[in-house]
Amino acid sequence: MVNKGIRMKEYPIYIDRPWQEFDTIVRSLESDKIFIITDSNTRLHCLPILVENVSIQFESISIPAGEDYKSLNTTTDIWSSLLDKGCTRQSLVINLGGGVIGDMGGFSAATYMRGVRFIQMPTSLLSMVDASIGGKLGIDFKGIKNILGSFNNPECVWINTTFLDTLPEEQYNSGFAEIIKHSLISESNLWNQINDDSSTIGIGELIERNIAIKQDIVKQDPKEAGIRKVLNYGHTIGHGLESYFLSNSRSLLHGYAVAYGMMLENELSVALGHLSNKDCNTINAFIAARYLESPLKLSKDAINEVVSIMRSDKKNTDDVIRCSLLESPGKCLYNIAVKEATIIEVMTASEIITA
Repeated sequence: MVNKGIRMKEYPIYIDRPWQEFDTIVRSLESDKIFIITDSNTRLHCLPILVENVSIQFESISIPAGEDYKSLNTTTDIWSSLLDKGCTRQSLVINLGGGVIGDMGGFSAATYMRGVRFIQMPTSLLSMVDASIGGKLGIDFKGIKNILGSFNNPECVWINTTFLDTLPEEQYNSGFAEIIKHSLISESNLWNQINDDSSTIGIGELIERNIAIKQDIVKQDPKEAGIRKVLNYGHTIGHGLESYFLSNSRSLLHGYAVAYGMMLENELSVALGHLSNKDCNTINAFIAARYLESPLKLSKDAINEVVSIMRSDKKNTDDVIRCSLLESPGKCLYNIAVKEATIIEVMTASEIITA
Protein backbone atom coordinates (compact mmCIF):
# COMPACT_ATOMS: atom_id res chain seq x y z
CA MET A 1 0.00 0.00 0.00
CA VAL A 2 1.27 3.47 -0.85
CA ASN A 3 2.21 5.32 2.31
CA LYS A 4 3.68 8.67 1.40
CA GLY A 5 2.74 12.20 0.47
CA ILE A 6 3.01 13.54 -3.07
CA ARG A 7 3.74 17.26 -3.03
CA MET A 8 2.49 19.43 -5.85
CA LYS A 9 3.78 22.95 -6.24
CA GLU A 10 0.75 24.50 -4.55
CA TYR A 11 -0.41 21.93 -2.00
CA PRO A 12 0.38 18.44 -0.69
CA ILE A 13 -1.46 15.25 -1.56
CA TYR A 14 -1.37 12.54 1.10
CA ILE A 15 -2.09 8.88 0.31
CA ASP A 16 -2.84 6.45 3.15
CA ARG A 17 -0.94 8.37 5.80
CA PRO A 18 -1.66 7.77 9.52
CA TRP A 19 -4.79 9.57 10.63
CA GLN A 20 -2.84 11.30 13.42
CA GLU A 21 -1.11 13.33 10.73
CA PHE A 22 -4.46 14.67 9.59
CA ASP A 23 -5.16 15.91 13.12
CA THR A 24 -1.78 17.65 13.09
CA ILE A 25 -2.46 19.26 9.70
CA VAL A 26 -5.85 20.58 10.80
CA ARG A 27 -4.52 21.92 14.10
CA SER A 28 -1.72 23.73 12.27
CA LEU A 29 -4.30 25.73 10.32
CA GLU A 30 -5.62 27.26 13.57
CA SER A 31 -9.20 27.54 12.32
CA ASP A 32 -11.90 29.10 14.47
CA LYS A 33 -14.46 26.58 13.18
CA ILE A 34 -14.38 23.44 11.04
CA PHE A 35 -17.19 22.42 8.70
CA ILE A 36 -17.47 19.02 7.04
CA ILE A 37 -19.63 18.83 3.92
CA THR A 38 -21.07 15.40 3.07
CA ASP A 39 -23.86 14.01 0.95
CA SER A 40 -26.44 11.53 2.21
CA ASN A 41 -24.20 8.59 1.22
CA THR A 42 -20.90 9.78 2.65
CA ARG A 43 -22.60 10.99 5.82
CA LEU A 44 -23.81 7.43 6.37
CA HIS A 45 -20.79 5.42 5.21
CA CYS A 46 -17.71 7.68 5.38
CA LEU A 47 -18.24 10.23 8.13
CA PRO A 48 -18.19 7.49 10.83
CA ILE A 49 -14.73 6.40 9.57
CA LEU A 50 -13.49 9.97 9.93
CA VAL A 51 -15.05 10.43 13.37
CA GLU A 52 -13.49 7.16 14.56
CA ASN A 53 -10.00 8.18 13.52
CA VAL A 54 -9.65 11.91 14.23
CA SER A 55 -10.21 14.13 17.25
CA ILE A 56 -11.27 17.37 15.56
CA GLN A 57 -14.49 19.13 16.51
CA PHE A 58 -16.68 20.15 13.60
CA GLU A 59 -20.06 21.27 12.32
CA SER A 60 -21.70 19.04 9.71
CA ILE A 61 -23.44 20.13 6.51
CA SER A 62 -25.15 17.40 4.49
CA ILE A 63 -26.80 17.58 1.07
CA PRO A 64 -28.63 14.99 -1.06
CA ALA A 65 -26.42 12.67 -3.12
CA GLY A 66 -26.21 12.75 -6.89
CA GLU A 67 -25.29 14.87 -9.89
CA ASP A 68 -28.88 16.21 -9.96
CA TYR A 69 -28.00 18.25 -6.86
CA LYS A 70 -24.76 19.75 -8.20
CA SER A 71 -26.64 22.97 -8.72
CA LEU A 72 -26.85 26.63 -7.83
CA ASN A 73 -29.79 25.85 -5.52
CA THR A 74 -27.75 23.34 -3.51
CA THR A 75 -24.76 25.69 -3.47
CA THR A 76 -27.06 28.38 -2.06
CA ASP A 77 -28.10 25.94 0.66
CA ILE A 78 -24.43 25.34 1.52
CA TRP A 79 -23.69 29.08 1.63
CA SER A 80 -26.75 29.58 3.86
CA SER A 81 -25.62 26.84 6.24
CA LEU A 82 -22.10 28.27 6.43
CA LEU A 83 -23.51 31.70 7.20
CA ASP A 84 -26.06 30.47 9.74
CA LYS A 85 -23.47 28.30 11.53
CA GLY A 86 -21.00 31.18 11.86
CA CYS A 87 -18.39 30.35 9.24
CA THR A 88 -15.73 33.08 8.94
CA ARG A 89 -12.68 33.62 6.76
CA GLN A 90 -10.65 31.93 9.50
CA SER A 91 -12.76 28.76 9.24
CA LEU A 92 -11.98 25.52 7.42
CA VAL A 93 -14.20 23.44 5.15
CA ILE A 94 -13.53 19.72 4.63
CA ASN A 95 -15.22 18.19 1.59
CA LEU A 96 -15.86 14.53 2.38
CA GLY A 97 -17.21 12.85 -0.72
CA GLY A 98 -16.88 12.10 -4.39
CA GLY A 99 -16.55 14.43 -7.35
CA VAL A 100 -19.83 16.25 -6.74
CA ILE A 101 -18.94 17.12 -3.14
CA GLY A 102 -15.36 18.05 -4.05
CA ASP A 103 -16.41 20.29 -6.95
CA MET A 104 -19.40 21.90 -5.26
CA GLY A 105 -18.03 22.03 -1.71
CA GLY A 106 -14.79 23.53 -2.99
CA PHE A 107 -16.68 26.06 -5.12
CA SER A 108 -18.87 27.00 -2.15
CA ALA A 109 -15.82 27.54 0.06
CA ALA A 110 -13.88 29.42 -2.61
CA THR A 111 -16.73 31.88 -3.16
CA TYR A 112 -17.99 32.31 0.42
CA MET A 113 -16.55 35.54 1.89
CA ARG A 114 -14.26 35.65 -1.19
CA GLY A 115 -12.58 32.46 -0.10
CA VAL A 116 -12.50 30.12 2.88
CA ARG A 117 -9.76 27.48 3.22
CA PHE A 118 -10.79 23.95 2.36
CA ILE A 119 -9.44 20.40 2.30
CA GLN A 120 -10.44 17.80 -0.25
CA MET A 121 -11.05 14.35 1.26
CA PRO A 122 -12.14 12.22 -1.71
CA THR A 123 -14.08 9.05 -0.98
CA SER A 124 -14.61 7.67 -4.51
CA LEU A 125 -12.01 6.34 -6.94
CA LEU A 126 -13.10 8.98 -9.45
CA SER A 127 -12.41 11.82 -7.05
CA MET A 128 -9.15 10.30 -5.81
CA VAL A 129 -7.55 10.05 -9.24
CA ASP A 130 -9.18 13.03 -10.94
CA ALA A 131 -11.79 15.35 -9.46
CA SER A 132 -9.88 16.32 -6.29
CA ILE A 133 -6.63 17.02 -8.15
CA GLY A 134 -5.87 20.21 -10.05
CA GLY A 135 -7.91 22.92 -8.34
CA LYS A 136 -10.91 22.91 -10.72
CA LEU A 137 -14.17 23.61 -8.88
CA GLY A 138 -17.68 24.08 -10.17
CA ILE A 139 -21.35 23.29 -10.48
CA ASP A 140 -23.79 22.49 -13.27
CA PHE A 141 -26.12 25.18 -14.58
CA LYS A 142 -29.00 25.04 -17.07
CA GLY A 143 -28.16 21.45 -17.95
CA ILE A 144 -24.47 22.17 -18.71
CA LYS A 145 -21.86 20.39 -16.60
CA ASN A 146 -19.43 22.55 -14.61
CA ILE A 147 -20.31 25.69 -16.54
CA LEU A 148 -20.03 27.78 -13.35
CA GLY A 149 -16.81 27.49 -11.42
CA SER A 150 -13.30 28.63 -10.62
CA PHE A 151 -9.74 27.49 -10.13
CA ASN A 152 -8.81 27.38 -6.45
CA ASN A 153 -6.44 25.07 -4.60
CA PRO A 154 -7.17 23.30 -1.32
CA GLU A 155 -4.90 23.31 1.70
CA CYS A 156 -4.28 19.64 0.91
CA VAL A 157 -5.86 16.52 -0.53
CA TRP A 158 -6.19 13.66 1.95
CA ILE A 159 -6.69 10.25 0.30
CA ASN A 160 -7.48 7.18 2.36
CA THR A 161 -8.24 4.09 0.30
CA THR A 162 -10.32 2.62 3.14
CA PHE A 163 -13.16 4.73 1.77
CA LEU A 164 -13.13 2.67 -1.43
CA ASP A 165 -14.54 -0.28 0.53
CA THR A 166 -17.81 1.69 0.83
CA LEU A 167 -18.31 1.97 -2.94
CA PRO A 168 -20.76 -0.05 -5.03
CA GLU A 169 -19.14 -1.69 -8.08
CA GLU A 170 -20.55 0.79 -10.60
CA GLN A 171 -19.08 3.72 -8.67
CA TYR A 172 -15.68 2.00 -8.60
CA ASN A 173 -15.94 1.42 -12.36
CA SER A 174 -16.88 5.05 -12.84
CA GLY A 175 -13.57 6.08 -11.30
CA PHE A 176 -11.60 3.50 -13.23
CA ALA A 177 -12.61 5.23 -16.47
CA GLU A 178 -10.42 8.18 -15.48
CA ILE A 179 -7.51 5.80 -14.84
CA ILE A 180 -7.95 4.46 -18.38
CA LYS A 181 -8.06 8.05 -19.66
CA HIS A 182 -4.86 9.08 -17.89
CA SER A 183 -2.99 6.05 -19.19
CA LEU A 184 -4.12 6.67 -22.78
CA ILE A 185 -3.26 10.36 -22.89
CA SER A 186 0.12 10.20 -21.22
CA GLU A 187 1.63 6.84 -20.28
CA SER A 188 1.50 3.97 -22.74
CA ASN A 189 3.32 1.70 -20.26
CA LEU A 190 0.51 2.15 -17.76
CA TRP A 191 -2.05 1.47 -20.50
CA ASN A 192 -0.22 -1.76 -21.34
CA GLN A 193 -0.36 -2.81 -17.68
CA ILE A 194 -4.06 -2.02 -17.40
CA ASN A 195 -4.74 -3.90 -20.62
CA ASP A 196 -2.76 -6.95 -19.43
CA ASP A 197 -4.86 -9.60 -17.69
CA SER A 198 -1.77 -10.92 -15.90
CA SER A 199 -0.82 -7.54 -14.40
CA THR A 200 -0.64 -7.43 -10.59
CA ILE A 201 -0.64 -3.65 -10.21
CA GLY A 202 -2.53 -2.66 -7.06
CA ILE A 203 -5.02 0.14 -6.48
CA GLY A 204 -2.60 2.13 -4.31
CA GLU A 205 -0.01 2.22 -7.08
CA LEU A 206 -2.67 3.02 -9.67
CA ILE A 207 -3.86 6.01 -7.64
CA GLU A 208 -0.32 7.28 -7.09
CA ARG A 209 0.66 6.96 -10.76
CA ASN A 210 -2.54 8.61 -11.95
CA ILE A 211 -2.07 11.51 -9.57
CA ALA A 212 1.49 11.90 -10.86
CA ILE A 213 0.20 12.04 -14.47
CA LYS A 214 -2.38 14.70 -13.67
CA GLN A 215 0.05 16.56 -11.42
CA ASP A 216 2.61 16.82 -14.22
CA ILE A 217 0.06 18.10 -16.73
CA VAL A 218 -1.51 20.61 -14.32
CA LYS A 219 1.90 22.01 -13.36
CA GLN A 220 2.58 22.74 -17.01
CA ASP A 221 -0.78 24.46 -17.53
CA PRO A 222 -2.59 25.43 -14.28
CA LYS A 223 -5.45 27.35 -15.96
CA GLU A 224 -6.15 25.03 -18.91
CA ALA A 225 -4.78 27.34 -21.58
CA GLY A 226 -3.05 24.59 -23.56
CA ILE A 227 -1.77 21.09 -22.80
CA ARG A 228 -4.05 20.62 -19.77
CA LYS A 229 -6.86 20.22 -22.30
CA VAL A 230 -5.65 16.66 -22.98
CA LEU A 231 -7.31 15.80 -19.66
CA ASN A 232 -10.62 16.39 -21.44
CA TYR A 233 -10.12 13.37 -23.70
CA GLY A 234 -13.44 11.53 -23.66
CA HIS A 235 -15.15 14.46 -21.98
CA THR A 236 -16.39 16.55 -24.91
CA ILE A 237 -18.81 13.89 -26.09
CA GLY A 238 -18.94 12.38 -22.59
CA HIS A 239 -20.19 15.59 -20.99
CA GLY A 240 -22.68 15.97 -23.83
CA LEU A 241 -24.05 12.51 -23.09
CA GLU A 242 -24.04 13.07 -19.33
CA SER A 243 -25.88 16.39 -19.64
CA TYR A 244 -28.37 14.91 -22.10
CA PHE A 245 -29.27 12.06 -19.75
CA LEU A 246 -29.43 14.45 -16.78
CA SER A 247 -31.86 16.75 -18.61
CA ASN A 248 -34.00 13.77 -19.61
CA SER A 249 -34.24 12.35 -16.07
CA ARG A 250 -32.09 9.33 -16.87
CA SER A 251 -29.04 8.31 -14.89
CA LEU A 252 -25.56 8.07 -16.41
CA LEU A 253 -22.58 8.09 -14.06
CA HIS A 254 -19.77 10.46 -15.00
CA GLY A 255 -17.20 7.71 -15.52
CA TYR A 256 -19.53 5.73 -17.76
CA ALA A 257 -20.23 8.87 -19.80
CA VAL A 258 -16.46 9.40 -20.15
CA ALA A 259 -16.00 5.76 -21.16
CA TYR A 260 -18.59 6.14 -23.92
CA GLY A 261 -17.03 9.49 -24.80
CA MET A 262 -13.58 7.93 -25.17
CA MET A 263 -14.89 5.21 -27.47
CA LEU A 264 -16.81 7.67 -29.63
CA GLU A 265 -13.94 10.16 -29.75
CA ASN A 266 -11.63 7.31 -30.78
CA GLU A 267 -13.94 6.61 -33.71
CA LEU A 268 -13.97 10.33 -34.45
CA SER A 269 -10.16 10.38 -34.36
CA VAL A 270 -10.08 7.51 -36.87
CA ALA A 271 -12.49 9.38 -39.13
CA LEU A 272 -10.20 12.43 -39.02
CA GLY A 273 -7.09 10.39 -39.76
CA HIS A 274 -5.37 10.75 -36.38
CA LEU A 275 -5.78 7.26 -34.87
CA SER A 276 -5.31 3.88 -36.53
CA ASN A 277 -8.21 1.46 -36.80
CA LYS A 278 -6.12 -1.17 -35.00
CA ASP A 279 -5.51 1.02 -31.94
CA CYS A 280 -9.11 2.18 -31.92
CA ASN A 281 -10.44 -1.38 -32.02
CA THR A 282 -8.07 -2.55 -29.26
CA ILE A 283 -8.89 0.34 -26.94
CA ASN A 284 -12.62 0.29 -27.59
CA ALA A 285 -12.87 -3.46 -27.08
CA PHE A 286 -11.22 -3.10 -23.66
CA ILE A 287 -13.50 -0.21 -22.62
CA ALA A 288 -16.65 -1.82 -24.01
CA ALA A 289 -16.02 -5.04 -22.08
CA ARG A 290 -16.17 -3.09 -18.81
CA TYR A 291 -18.78 -0.42 -19.57
CA LEU A 292 -20.97 -1.18 -22.56
CA GLU A 293 -23.56 -3.83 -21.74
CA SER A 294 -25.73 -2.65 -24.61
CA PRO A 295 -25.82 0.29 -27.05
CA LEU A 296 -27.08 3.62 -25.70
CA LYS A 297 -29.90 3.56 -28.29
CA LEU A 298 -30.07 7.25 -29.04
CA SER A 299 -32.37 8.50 -31.79
CA LYS A 300 -31.20 10.94 -34.47
CA ASP A 301 -32.94 13.75 -32.57
CA ALA A 302 -31.16 12.70 -29.36
CA ILE A 303 -27.77 12.70 -31.12
CA ASN A 304 -28.50 16.20 -32.42
CA GLU A 305 -29.37 17.29 -28.89
CA VAL A 306 -26.11 15.86 -27.52
CA VAL A 307 -24.14 17.76 -30.17
CA SER A 308 -26.11 20.91 -29.37
CA ILE A 309 -25.07 20.55 -25.72
CA MET A 310 -21.46 20.10 -26.84
CA ARG A 311 -21.54 23.61 -28.34
CA SER A 312 -21.47 24.96 -24.76
CA ASP A 313 -18.26 23.11 -23.88
CA LYS A 314 -15.75 25.44 -22.19
CA LYS A 315 -12.92 24.35 -24.52
CA ASN A 316 -14.67 25.66 -27.63
CA THR A 317 -13.51 28.84 -29.35
CA ASP A 318 -15.06 30.84 -32.18
CA ASP A 319 -18.24 28.70 -31.94
CA VAL A 320 -16.24 25.66 -33.10
CA ILE A 321 -16.39 22.36 -31.19
CA ARG A 322 -12.88 21.37 -30.17
CA CYS A 323 -11.86 17.92 -28.96
CA SER A 324 -8.87 16.20 -27.41
CA LEU A 325 -8.25 13.13 -29.57
CA LEU A 326 -5.85 10.21 -29.36
CA GLU A 327 -3.10 9.82 -31.90
CA SER A 328 -1.86 6.61 -30.27
CA PRO A 329 -1.88 5.13 -26.75
CA GLY A 330 0.11 7.58 -24.66
CA LYS A 331 -0.16 10.49 -27.12
CA CYS A 332 -3.10 12.89 -27.21
CA LEU A 333 -3.81 15.88 -29.45
CA TYR A 334 -5.83 18.84 -28.22
CA ASN A 335 -7.73 21.84 -29.63
CA ILE A 336 -8.78 19.76 -32.64
CA ALA A 337 -11.58 21.59 -34.44
CA VAL A 338 -14.32 19.19 -35.49
CA LYS A 339 -17.33 19.90 -37.66
CA GLU A 340 -20.68 19.16 -36.08
CA ALA A 341 -21.70 17.21 -39.17
CA THR A 342 -18.70 14.91 -38.70
CA ILE A 343 -19.54 14.28 -35.05
CA ILE A 344 -23.15 13.49 -35.96
CA GLU A 345 -22.03 11.19 -38.76
CA VAL A 346 -19.64 9.26 -36.52
CA MET A 347 -22.13 8.97 -33.67
CA THR A 348 -24.95 7.88 -35.99
CA ALA A 349 -22.78 5.16 -37.52
CA SER A 350 -21.33 3.92 -34.22
CA GLU A 351 -22.38 0.59 -32.73
CA ILE A 352 -22.10 2.30 -29.32
CA ILE A 353 -25.11 4.49 -30.17
CA THR A 354 -27.17 2.15 -32.35
CA ALA A 355 -30.85 3.01 -31.92
